[in-house]
Amino acid sequence: MNTYFDNAATTKVDSSVIDEMIPFYNKLYGNPSANNTCGRIIRESVDNARFEVCKALNCTPNEIIFTSGATESNNLVIKGCSDLCCNENYHYIFSSIEHKSILNLKDYLESKGNTVDLIDCLPNGIIDLDHLESLITEDTILVSCIYVNNETGMIQPIKEVSEICKYYGIMFHTDATQAFGKLSIDVNELEIDFLSLSAHKFHGPKGVGALYKNNNVNLACQIIGGSQEDGYRSGTENVPGIIGLGKATQVSQNSLMENYSYFEKLEKYFLKKLGCYNFNYVLNGDVCCKVPWIFNIAFLDAVSSNDLVEKMQDFCFSKSSACSKGNYPSHVLTAMHVDEDLINRSIRISFSKYTTFEEIDLFFDKLSTII
Repeated sequence: MNTYFDNAATTKVDSSVIDEMIPFYNKLYGNPSANNTCGRIIRESVDNARFEVCKALNCTPNEIIFTSGATESNNLVIKGCSDLCCNENYHYIFSSIEHKSILNLKDYLESKGNTVDLIDCLPNGIIDLDHLESLITEDTILVSCIYVNNETGMIQPIKEVSEICKYYGIMFHTDATQAFGKLSIDVNELEIDFLSLSAHKFHGPKGVGALYKNNNVNLACQIIGGSQEDGYRSGTENVPGIIGLGKATQVSQNSLMENYSYFEKLEKYFLKKLGCYNFNYVLNGDVCCKVPWIFNIAFLDAVSSNDLVEKMQDFCFSKSSACSKGNYPSHVLTAMHVDEDLINRSIRISFSKYTTFEEIDLFFDKLSTII
């Protein structure tokens, strides 16, 4: 089995999560919308999972909408806001280092007569707050800024962005896919209007996620049908997935501080090992402003990142986001003004709670024979 260092792409499902999900495939398989005993039992289980998510975010259960993942949640926010304002030309602001499920909606919004501006990113990987404020107009209705960048692990100044939005009366959305389940997030304290998350980033199943929607804001439904999820997301719920999301949330919240402390130890060990070898490297982003489980590194004396991935096939890591196929240069590193040659030599390494110090040793032993 390959040594897995691509946890920013997806994570191993926790065994307790699998155990929790299995009965909902072959025993508790009723439809949660059914008006019978089986349906009511399933509905209660779905509601329990919803409670775990809302408890983690410090919100109310009716502010959680279950989706197929963060990409759908992001689309629901951006398109849902746009459809409510379809008779006017509105202005949207995204950070230039957003996930593609946000950035690729720029053309969609502009095709409907809206305008979209992107916030500049500083070389340290943090968005430019002054530039954000300079972009705001009287037509701005929504700002979207990623919580933890999926390529660099840089933590964005979410509270400061929120304060700017509240001052100007603008709705605020954050894609917290790389943060939820690993960082403590209080949507009330941060004054967030919308927050997206995916279960598979914190040891839950793929194909399920959630959107937090503050009760004080509204959205237009994008999947039309029945009245599931308070009418915001029609279709029979992915019950086993939702149960898995709820259990993964519970497990992660119960060990949040313990896991973060372990990540810090892994980071310290990784950086120490990195310094022990005579590598000529650059860390993309400010190590003081990032989460301890994601590293974006350019090895200057190495072959290209594509070749490095190929030559180290016993280790799973990536050259950029798993959501960006092809040989396109990283839009995140480009926004950070990283030199193109460095971008082509950069790789992303990301840990999970299952990563071991021994695996880090093996990685550097292999890397040193190639560089």
